[in-house]
Amino acid sequence: MIWLFGLPCSGKTTLAWALEKEIARHNKKALVLDGDDLRQTVSSDLGFSMEDRFTHIKRTVTYAASQKDQQKVVIASLITPLEKYRRYIKEQLPETLLVYLKCHIDICKKRDVKGMYKQAKEKKIANFTGVSHPFEEPKKVSLTLNTAEETVSECIKKISHHIKIETL
Repeated sequence: MIWLFGLPCSGKTTLAWALEKEIARHNKKALVLDGDDLRQTVSSDLGFSMEDRFTHIKRTVTYAASQKDQQKVVIASLITPLEKYRRYIKEQLPETLLVYLKCHIDICKKRDVKGMYKQAKEKKIANFTGVSHPFEEPKKVSLTLNTAEETVSECIKKISHHIKIETL
């Protein structure tokens, strides 16, 4: 289980799909659980309050746990803004590699093709992480990637080295 987390537009989805391709290149199976996609399906009934965010994470953890016996590497990409959510993930799935995608908010705003940060600043989007909702810097993670300075390829190499994809 690999759990990618960070601010909106920090590169979570991009990295998740690139990692899935890298794992497939080694003839292994991977499943990407992207937070935005899951919000359109299993979490479509949830909003963005802190309680709803935690419910969304719990559902993702439950689904990920059900998939780990399918001989797949599960890659989750969710904002996961609070330390208590990350502790919950590690309690439920201790073997999870928590990967923090560190990216300064100004870079995230520049990457934001949907204009969500601007809408949040204008109060058109409520409960937006990094603007009107907190994002706690992690205290303990398996790996930190600086997606503002490292390319997707460099990030994949670091994750690959950390988990030894070829031996999964």
